Parts: sequence; C-alpha cells; structure tokens
Amino acid sequence: MDYTIYIPTLGRVGKQLTWDHMPESVRKRTWLLVSKEEAPFHRKFGRRIIACPEQGRGLTPVRQWMLDHA
Repeated sequence: MDYTIYIPTLGRVGKQLTWDHMPESVRKRTWLLVSKEEAPFHRKFGRRIIACPEQGRGLTPVRQWMLDHA
C-alpha cells in the first residue's frame, strides 16, 4: 500500500509526540506542515517538513491547502 501522511502543526517545535513515536518506516511517508518561521527549527530535528503558507490562519485553511497540494 502506498500512502503519504500530512500532519499540520504549529507552535510545537520542541514537542512532536506523534512524530517521535512513529516508527522510521512511517516517518519516511510523513510530512509535517509547518510555518515558514518554524521550518528551520524542525529541520534541525531531522523532521520531514513542508512550509505551508496557510499556517497561522487556522486549521481549516491548512487542511484545504493540504488537499489542494497533496
């Protein structure tokens, strides 16, 4: 089965419990949607990220952006 997981996150650079508890095989298919400002910090932790321009405008616009760009 081929799939990708997208997880929107904001303000949790130091606390990514979902990411931290995923097996590496699942992380390879997972992307965190983060703000441009937080992107460098997530990269330092080795997380797979996409800087989402809708971050900070609420969860609904972020979810719509995910659907439009997945």
